Amino acid sequence: MIKKCSVNDIKQIVDMAYRKNNEPEHNSAFCYRQYDSIQHDFMNCLTSDNNAVVGYYKDDILIGVISFYVDEEKETADCGGPFVEGDFCKIAKEMLDYAKTLYKKQLCFNFFFNKRNIECISFMNLICAENKGNESVLALNRNDYIKQEFAAPVEKLLPEYTAQLIELHDSIFPGVYVSGKDIIQFIGINREVFCIIDNGCLIGYSVLKTPPYGGITATAEMIAVDEKYRGKGYGRTLLNAVVKEAFSHSGIDIVDLVVENANQNAIELYSSFGFKLQVENCSYQLK
Repeated sequence: MIKKCSVNDIKQIVDMAYRKNNEPEHNSAFCYRQYDSIQHDFMNCLTSDNNAVVGYYKDDILIGVISFYVDEEKETADCGGPFVEGDFCKIAKEMLDYAKTLYKKQLCFNFFFNKRNIECISFMNLICAENKGNESVLALNRNDYIKQEFAAPVEKLLPEYTAQLIELHDSIFPGVYVSGKDIIQFIGINREVFCIIDNGCLIGYSVLKTPPYGGITATAEMIAVDEKYRGKGYGRTLLNAVVKEAFSHSGIDIVDLVVENANQNAIELYSSFGFKLQVENCSYQLK
């Protein structure tokens, strides 16, 4: 039986996701690894009007689950999972097909998972999802941080520069999972934004995403510099601002980030700070 899950199903859902997601060959990057974080995340998904959790049951026992985090404006859904006990491709496809019936609009489904997750790669081939390339997760431990010099003054985003940030972000990162408006909306909640200003113009910014539910890992989520101002060390400066701020919090011991494998210049920059490879993920999209 396939159904849209409710809060009554939360324990079975979290137990399965926790068990599966901590195995590299079953890992989904759109799902946390800590039990409490998974529970909070799925509970938010279950109680949301836009999001959904779909479960596959056999004799009232959960043997498959997948979550959908929907951005209505972009008409996309980030998929946590699928997590399956049994015939992976069959169960995953039936859950995805069922999820499509829950939404009036045709959504674009995003999958992001460990490259060792061979079952999910087979599933992507079955549903003819598009391979968007591989990305690496790099992490910097507090004790490995190699401090850098600032090439220009950096300041936290002021209200008068929000429109410029939105315009710059959406021009550099069109169609990514977080828009410029999203970043502004969550400042002071779980994001901090640092900027370089030149003659009244915002020419670069970086975003620090703080961990939910008391975690020890913060994320250098975005780093961008206007094309006209690149090559001056501003990217290094903005990354340094994010890392320095993260480690100013006593509870943060790790800063991580995601980088496309093809972006060797960025990988070299991050390595110079002490960032090290943690995992390589595959990115797929089903339109």
